[in-house]
Amino acid sequence: MTIERRDEDSDASVPDGKVYEMTGAEKEAAAFRAHVEEALTRLPWLRKRHGDLTNSVRANRTVTKKFLLHILAMAESVPELQQAARFDPDWARAVLQRGDAFHQIAVWMEHLYLELRYTLEAERHELVRSALQLYTIAQALDRNSSPEEGKLHGALQQVQRQIRPARRRKKPKVPEGGGEA
Repeated sequence: MTIERRDEDSDASVPDGKVYEMTGAEKEAAAFRAHVEEALTRLPWLRKRHGDLTNSVRANRTVTKKFLLHILAMAESVPELQQAARFDPDWARAVLQRGDAFHQIAVWMEHLYLELRYTLEAERHELVRSALQLYTIAQALDRNSSPEEGKLHGALQQVQRQIRPARRRKKPKVPEGGGEA
């Protein structure tokens, strides 16, 4: 499978817009995404977040299910209320049932999201630790080698340009007069 790479974080050796072979991880991610997108086609009622409605939708979370069930029962027993308020009891019941049925899936998907993010961060953490250990060993080897044997020196200079300087905390300013009474 080949795709065009057009992201800013692309490898400098791959010119922008050129075709390249996908890595195994990219193929795995693309296959997973295809499965998720196919599963989403089975939920035609699923809505995308809409910025203008997000706050009002979130505000309605405080309305209890018990209240909604009482309103549903009232609407079913008094048909005039359905017509006056354009309230469809069948649709209301379907919404409540769907909420019950899909709540656990939503919780599971949130858990999956958090596990995936953690896994990616943990793997990167292990990679960084290993890379820094290798870097420290390379520095020691370079320090202990003679200038004629300085095979690592050029590579270390390249790597040193990539390392960000550590942020130093600013010491809190002590008020003049020692701060003590």
